[in-house]
Amino acid sequence: MCEMLKKKSFLHHVAQDLISRFGMDMSNVCVVFPNKRARLFLNEELLSLATSPLWAPHYSSIQELFETLSGGVVNEQIPTLCTLYNIYSSLIGSEAESIDRFWGWGEILLSDFDDIDKHLVDADKLFLNAKQLSEMESLDFLTSNQREALTQFFGNMAAGNKTYLQEKFSRLWDIMPHLYHRLKEEMPHQVHPYGGAMEREVVERLHTTAHKAHPSNSLEEIFGEQTFCFVGFNMLSETEQKLMSHLQKRKQSLFYWDYDVMYLNNAAFEAGDFVRYNLAHFPNALNRQECFDNMQSMTSMTFVATATDSIACRYIPLWLKDHLTAEERETSIVLCDERQLL
Repeated sequence: MCEMLKKKSFLHHVAQDLISRFGMDMSNVCVVFPNKRARLFLNEELLSLATSPLWAPHYSSIQELFETLSGGVVNEQIPTLCTLYNIYSSLIGSEAESIDRFWGWGEILLSDFDDIDKHLVDADKLFLNAKQLSEMESLDFLTSNQREALTQFFGNMAAGNKTYLQEKFSRLWDIMPHLYHRLKEEMPHQVHPYGGAMEREVVERLHTTAHKAHPSNSLEEIFGEQTFCFVGFNMLSETEQKLMSHLQKRKQSLFYWDYDVMYLNNAAFEAGDFVRYNLAHFPNALNRQECFDNMQSMTSMTFVATATDSIACRYIPLWLKDHLTAEERETSIVLCDERQLL
């Protein structure tokens, strides 16, 4: 919790830059945010700076943009988990756990599959059978420590020192590729089991289109003559990077990164790692140093230790009684887990 001197917000600087580039007509501008919340505040900043009637830009979250490019939808989690369980049961047979015992593990699997696709990992190589460990040693995405750990783990199993848990894990590992591929195959047309599958499908289509001499593709029609402004992103998945890179090559993109020079210029701060990468590959549309030098003006900082997230939420109303600003929007509450906000 911190108190800072009043400065113009990051979105105010973004609004200024957009108006300087496009004027009052932003009908061919699409502003892409990591989520939906920021569009209201950027609209207010644009209106405060407008000198005549303003044609506001289109707004999209990154997920909405991928959905538009895909032309499909992401399935609800519950029916996806039911489909995954049916596939699992058909592969395991009579030894399959009940669906209620499977449910938690199924949620983890969907999350893992989502990460695999968002980071464009070769799933078949990742799910190599333990018997093919020698092949796994040649994979670039494994560090030497990871390979050593896997060799030790699977080596113990190969030596006949299998526990019940290891046997169960081995059987599950064997069916992973089938679960991954069949889950996609059994989805209805234009329905994706999770967001990463949709993003991967879009990026693979972009790659195919980029190598055609005369592309005739619905994706290109969607892009049209729009300029896509990516605002406020931090850690990017591989699919997001590929999409941004594609639009960058088409000269249809602007990037607005929000950071502070205090941690950007100091490699000891982990917070700057992703920002440094982003700036190197996707230069910032904002080049004014004063936009990113805010932490120097911080007047105080208070740390409050809490044992759980729920206790932190209960403390916030007490803190607000003494610290709420006259203009409420100048006070910001940021939680590690957004689901606790309500």
